[in-house]
Amino acid sequence: MKKWLCYLLGFMLILVISQLFMVSKSFEMHFPAIFFTFNIIRVISVVGLVGLLISPFFFPTILYGLPRMPERNEEEKDNRLTNETKPPSNSFESDYLQSIGLKSDSLMKEKQLYLEPECNLGFFSRQIDVPAHHLAYYFREIKKQRFNDFRNEWRINHAKSLIQEGKANEITLEAIGSLSGFSSRNAFITDFKKTEGVSPSVYASRFN
Repeated sequence: MKKWLCYLLGFMLILVISQLFMVSKSFEMHFPAIFFTFNIIRVISVVGLVGLLISPFFFPTILYGLPRMPERNEEEKDNRLTNETKPPSNSFESDYLQSIGLKSDSLMKEKQLYLEPECNLGFFSRQIDVPAHHLAYYFREIKKQRFNDFRNEWRINHAKSLIQEGKANEITLEAIGSLSGFSSRNAFITDFKKTEGVSPSVYASRFN
């Protein structure tokens, strides 16, 4: 947060100084010199403005609006470091992000939200009571996985359980995919191959 504020104030200072310099020079120089100087100052102003606009993208926690966690005292920090091999890179957000991961896994397991055809990031955000942009940050920066891939892993595991229970002998594989939350046969086969390396039919043949 402090770094981002320093960048923000720095770029704002560049803009203010360049504009003040431009005004002051207009009263001191002749027209040709003013024209040349204005062009240089315009370039500096544009650089400052562009830097100001893109600076939040270099600080994802600011861009996604993650909440600041309370600072730990020295004793708590020492205890945490002794229990972990690697300290968190951003202590103010680590606990919050860890809670998102725990809630995501717990809700998928208990309520089987992956079985809902409309289970996308927005739907999951409402169910888990976490802002969608916080979830997006967690999956992109922490889990290094798209939400759809996370959801489909749960769906594939559910389909595998049905196959292992012998459901493939009672209903079609397309029906198993539908019962697992997939909206189409092609999506089921594609994601199953992506996760397991074989098609659902090949996998099912192992349990016949």
